[in-house]
Amino acid sequence: MSATDPLISVVMPVYNGEPYLHESIESILNQTYSDFEFIIINDGSTDNSWHVIKEYAEKDPRIVPITQENIGLTKSLNNGIQIAKGKYIARQDADDISLCNRLQTQIPWSEDKGFDLCCSRTWLMKEGRVSPRIGYFFPKPLALCIYNPFIHGTYLLKKEAMVDIGGYDESFLYGQDYRLATQLYAKGKRVKYLRECLYKTRVTNSSISRTKHKEQQECGEKIRKKWCKDLLINPILLFKMVYQSFL
Repeated sequence: MSATDPLISVVMPVYNGEPYLHESIESILNQTYSDFEFIIINDGSTDNSWHVIKEYAEKDPRIVPITQENIGLTKSLNNGIQIAKGKYIARQDADDISLCNRLQTQIPWSEDKGFDLCCSRTWLMKEGRVSPRIGYFFPKPLALCIYNPFIHGTYLLKKEAMVDIGGYDESFLYGQDYRLATQLYAKGKRVKYLRECLYKTRVTNSSISRTKHKEQQECGEKIRKKWCKDLLINPILLFKMVYQSFL
C-alpha cells in the first residue's frame, strides 16, 4: 500500500441490480468519510446495470468499474479484493443503503483499536417500512452455532486478515459471509459488532434470501455443523471469543 492509496476499498458486485443501483451507489459516494475507492463489479448483468455503473464512474474518479462474465458473488468478491488498494475492505450490496456516517463510524474501531472485522446492526426495509434487527446482545460466537447474526453489507475487514484466511471460501456459492465469520473467529481475529445501526437492508421478492432460500439453508447447516464441531474440539477458543465479544 503506497502513501497515495485509499485507506478503504468498498467492494460491490452487481448482478441485474438496476432498480436500486442508483440509491446504493450514492449512499457510498455521499459518505462523510471520503478516503476510499469504490470497486463496482458488473457480474454479467443482462439489464442496464453496466450502463448505470459507467455513468457514475465518469463523474466520480473514486469509482473503479469492472465488468466480467457471470461468475457469482463469491468469486466476484475475491476478484474485487485482489485488485483492492485499500488497507480495509468494506462491503456494500447493490440493493442496500449505507447510512452517510457508516465508514466514519467504523474505521476508528479497525484503524485505532485493531479490530479485524467491524460490522453493525442494520435496519430491514419491508414494504416501505424500517424495522430493527434483533440479536445484538447475544454473544456472536455462540450465535453462529444457531444462525448468522451478521449482515454482510455492513462488513469492514482488514485486507490482511482476508489474505490470512485465503479470502472467501469459493466452495460456498451462498452463505459466504457466514463462512467468513467462522473462519475469522477460528483464526483468532478480533470482531466488533456495533450497536449503532449504520445500514439499511432491502428485502424483496428477488432477494437471494427469497429466491435461493433452500440453497442458503443447506449452506448454513453445513457451516453450523463444522463450527460447532470446531468449538467442541477447542473449548478454550470459545471462551476467548465469548470474552472478546463483551469488550
